[in-house]
Amino acid sequence: MTEYKIDGWRLDQAHQVPVQYWDDLRSAVATAAADVSYTNAAGQSVHPLGYMVAEIWSGPADIASKGYGTTASPALLSAFDFPMRYSLVQTLAVEESGTGNRGANNLQAGYQNQLAYPAHAMPNLMLTNHDLVRFGDLLQRGGLAEPGDNAWWARHKAAFSVMAGYSGPITLYCGDEIGQELPGFAAREDNSTCAVRGVCDDHVSRTSAIVEGIPTTVGAPATVLTPAQADLKHHVASLMALRDAHPALANGSRTHIYSDDHVFIDRKDKGTDHVLYVLNAKAEPALITVAGTAVGSAGTLVALLGGEDVALSGGDHAIALKPFEARFFVIASPTAEGPRTGPGGGLSGQGPLARCDAPTVEGTGPLGKELFIRGSYVGGDNFGATPASRRFAYKGDNIYQVVVNEPDVTAYTFKFASADWSKELAVTGGNPVVIAAEQSMSIAAGPGKESSIAIPEAGNYVFSFRINAGLDGGELMVSRCP
Repeated sequence: MTEYKIDGWRLDQAHQVPVQYWDDLRSAVATAAADVSYTNAAGQSVHPLGYMVAEIWSGPADIASKGYGTTASPALLSAFDFPMRYSLVQTLAVEESGTGNRGANNLQAGYQNQLAYPAHAMPNLMLTNHDLVRFGDLLQRGGLAEPGDNAWWARHKAAFSVMAGYSGPITLYCGDEIGQELPGFAAREDNSTCAVRGVCDDHVSRTSAIVEGIPTTVGAPATVLTPAQADLKHHVASLMALRDAHPALANGSRTHIYSDDHVFIDRKDKGTDHVLYVLNAKAEPALITVAGTAVGSAGTLVALLGGEDVALSGGDHAIALKPFEARFFVIASPTAEGPRTGPGGGLSGQGPLARCDAPTVEGTGPLGKELFIRGSYVGGDNFGATPASRRFAYKGDNIYQVVVNEPDVTAYTFKFASADWSKELAVTGGNPVVIAAEQSMSIAAGPGKESSIAIPEAGNYVFSFRINAGLDGGELMVSRCP
């Protein structure tokens, strides 16, 4: 810091340093940054940022406990948002396991993971890094698009639009801005299709940079981007300029307005800057009608990045979206009340799956073995642990239950699984849990099939499932106990 005026530090494997020492290191870096200055590109004298971002490649609970510390005892202020990154690629491509092409509401599930973080946390979102597979290669792995398809470029633009609307720091990995991929990687035959099995994914994204006007290798001609590559690069630059121009996007508070399988809507606010973000995450056109009161709009939505403004008609905004299209609007006439998305559903369900006091029946029931809530919660060893406090008991009538004390607001991913992993169950389609609602449950074997849950209030919650006659599905519910 003192000699080279370094602005930022990426902290590799940050979980290997005991969390209490990060407080000392962060404070030392902040002090050093405040004591020196340099002249930036605009000719201004500035202090180095002293920004530190942790790489903790784990679930939200581990990132919080091993990186951020607590509100009372802060450690680091920023860490890469791996949980949100996985939600992003699961929605618009597939993750490395091949699981994905999920609904737009999966983005909201990703954001809810941030409930596990203390107030000082500044998560950093990326699409790719040197350890992960490029977004383009993930599109190929999922059989969703090839570089010659319009969907390839549209899905890239959609992914970058999510990053543009993300509060907090973001990291763009070199080459993603032109849709770079490793030709043939998705179909590699090394060791019986190692790419399909994910065993040769590590470092595959460490490819030579492709920069317009510069040879990629010594002696090669200068690089000329294709029209599609140049168009994507220009689009990413426009999104970043939009992010610069509207503080609500990079630093604003987020209100989730609505999401379903196709459409995702957020409102971002910072001071007098009010921006509405709308995304169609599917390959079909969408028309979404949203009430002005829900958005907090009493007038026209003014289009950013081109496109038509959307008037308020009969109290509603009707927004038409092309496949994978993202739109940003200034809320020109914000209401004094702000967005009103309606009261959320209660946290306590109804019926036998919501009972917290059902008597236990002797034996293991039709499954013939014990199941546990295995997940990324604190103490879950990132799916490795089978704690007795999260072991299901058989209640009769094919119902299994366990009451869990959640001492804090939190979020994590989980499966209902046996100790030997011979039985794995989760919400059908890997969808997030809707607390107090009975949801369909299916076999969830293998990575990427887990479900997410956000716990909005501390308390006791009963996790329940009813196994079907085929022992391959049924219904589940999570409900707050009285």
